[in-house]
Amino acid sequence: LEVACLAALDRREEAAAALARLPAPPPELTWDLRLQGALAAAAAGRWEEAMGALGAQPRPPGPARPRELDLAARVLARLQAVVAERGPTMDALKGPELAALTPMLEVHPRVSPGRPLPDDLAGPVTLLVARSLMFAGLTPAQSTRLLLAISEAWPDHGVAQEDSVGPLYMIRLNHADHLLLDEAGQEPRIAEAARRALGVEHPVRRAMAWTLRLASLVNLERLDEALELVAELPPVLEAAARADRRATVAIGATCDVLRARLALRRGEPDVALGRLEAAERVPEHDPLTLALVRQEALAAMGRDDDSLRILLEAVALPLDRVTWVTRTLHAQAWEGARRRGRWSDAERMLGAAGTIGGHHEDLGLRMAYVLVRQGRTAAASAVLEDHRANLRKRGLEDLVAGVRGGDPRALEQLEALATQP
Repeated sequence: LEVACLAALDRREEAAAALARLPAPPPELTWDLRLQGALAAAAAGRWEEAMGALGAQPRPPGPARPRELDLAARVLARLQAVVAERGPTMDALKGPELAALTPMLEVHPRVSPGRPLPDDLAGPVTLLVARSLMFAGLTPAQSTRLLLAISEAWPDHGVAQEDSVGPLYMIRLNHADHLLLDEAGQEPRIAEAARRALGVEHPVRRAMAWTLRLASLVNLERLDEALELVAELPPVLEAAARADRRATVAIGATCDVLRARLALRRGEPDVALGRLEAAERVPEHDPLTLALVRQEALAAMGRDDDSLRILLEAVALPLDRVTWVTRTLHAQAWEGARRRGRWSDAERMLGAAGTIGGHHEDLGLRMAYVLVRQGRTAAASAVLEDHRANLRKRGLEDLVAGVRGGDPRALEQLEALATQP
């Protein structure tokens, strides 16, 4: 009663403190207080704050509450205003304007489950996002969140699903993020967005949705579901190939890599290698991605020397960009060469690494350590001298003189610094 009274007086901080004193606060009361905070933020145009006020608490069951209806109406009115402001030409939104759509779209399904936004708004909003996304300067994480919000705001709308899954697929694959569990915790949402798009009309977008869902299921270790999806994949790819053979070949190669990862998770590294050979026959394949999965398969078979060979070959390839794949390959190649005492290989790798393996001074420390292990103390000292300014910032300036003089304590310190993860 105290919480309800304080909330009615709009004394939300006191109401929250009173709520915290309850041993088992009723979910309905907690949700109502969250709604009050979200509504106040939304009324001031602070939609990110409104989304934060709702938190992660699931909506308690029951009919629509007045504050929920108010929030949903505010989302609708603001989206309609944004579309109207762009005019019939649908001029693109700038980065901050585009990013501001995300929390609005996220709030609506939270307060209005089963009652999606009007269908006649889906087309204009997805068109506006499509025209803006490429040049808005959003990060991949921001773009992913926006596209997921569109998918969730119109869960049964074909155009919204089709126009969100295509860009989502490209964003995930552009930096090989589809091979990595989403660090923002969005992987279950990505899997669900892909599921909603499995039946879209456009055959290539449909194949993208199947591939994206397969990637997420493998990342989430939902292997039985992934196997079922793989079994139903061939006709999806065949239909896509009839529409656009070139695009489908690349999608098929991605599927082969994902099937290799699935085989690895199931303890079948020999099957994984076979899938990778199929992917390698596609001219558009990514050699670094294949190397990452192939060395994992070889290591799982106990073929450590072959695994290291693949890693060393991969890090010697010319790079047009740095991704988590290149950094992972470099880190694993370094560890493999160091543990086996392959110092000349380690030196060549570090010499060609640029800054992909971490901070520039860390590469310098590793190079100096490799040179010391080869008995080339003077060369190691010269490398450290080149990094003296960075070493000074880290309180390691004495290391230069210690290594030059062959001080055992300095050499131990260098080893500890160079071999830390």
